[in-house]
Amino acid sequence: MSTEALVNIKKGIGLLVKYISLWKYIAVGFQASIMYRNPHTIYLRVRYPKIYTIDYFHYGEWSESELEKILSELGWKLPPGCNSTWRADCVLEEVKNYMFYKTINATHMEAFFSNMIRAGILEREEALNRSDVEGRISQERLSKALNILKLPNGYID
Repeated sequence: MSTEALVNIKKGIGLLVKYISLWKYIAVGFQASIMYRNPHTIYLRVRYPKIYTIDYFHYGEWSESELEKILSELGWKLPPGCNSTWRADCVLEEVKNYMFYKTINATHMEAFFSNMIRAGILEREEALNRSDVEGRISQERLSKALNILKLPNGYID
């Protein structure tokens, strides 16, 4: 385990000590980490043995331009402070994105662009250019999420 991971664990424990009201969310956080990380977890297969999943993106073709065209036709716009369409539906995603960044030193979008480059879907230069905007953590959305969670904005560095 890296030193940074230990520092983050210490910060998390510090928050639990300082904000006792967070204790009630530990069980939910634990369940979410087990259940929703991957739809193929052992827990979900045992808990719901008669439910089968179809991974659309294993079969469907990815066409970002087609998706953007559809979003435009529908009149959809990015929420305020949002840097990309990736998980734009939930402001709490920015907390996950921040934790992801603190863990591996890359945002979800940067990891996504990296996967797209390896798959031959995106050129490296385009990914680097897009990463300057879409790869950033939105401080506005992160602050909004922290307010929803009743956590101090100053805690995030």
